[in-house]
This record gives sequence, C-alpha cells and structure tokens, in this order.
Amino acid sequence: MLFLNRVDVITGSKNTLEARAKKLNLDFSLLKVIIPITPVNLDLYFAFSLNSDVHIVRKYTEAYEKIIKNGTLAKLKKNGDVQ
Repeated sequence: MLFLNRVDVITGSKNTLEARAKKLNLDFSLLKVIIPITPVNLDLYFAFSLNSDVHIVRKYTEAYEKIIKNGTLAKLKKNGDVQ
C-alpha cells in the first residue's frame, strides 16, 4: 500500500519492514525513518476471529509458549527484533 501511494506512513521494526519489502520485491532503500518509535511494551499479542479454526489457534498458542520457554522470545526482545 505504501509503494502504491495508498498510505503515507507505516510502523514496524527495520528487520520486519526490510523482510516484507524483500518478500514483495520492493526496494527497502526507498523507505525513510521519519519518527523513531521506541517500544513501550514488548509483549506480543495475537488476534483471531471468533470463526478461526480452533486447531490453528492452538498451534499459535503452543508455538508462542514454546518460544517463551526456550528463551527465543527473550533473546528477540533483548536484540530489539520484537516491536
């Protein structure tokens, strides 16, 4: 949407935006930081529709619990990769 001039501003971490641009074959170097936003809360949340498949919701929940227990989430937060 940004590259199609349908929005003026987006938020995200550098790593996330760079990965998304690469996946979409877009030139990340054309993006410019205008206001750095420091994370206020590094907790992650997932939202699902009430009609979401219970098995999919369970898989996300289990995967999230796994990265908490094995230290991956803490490592990502420490490195600033989670925003």
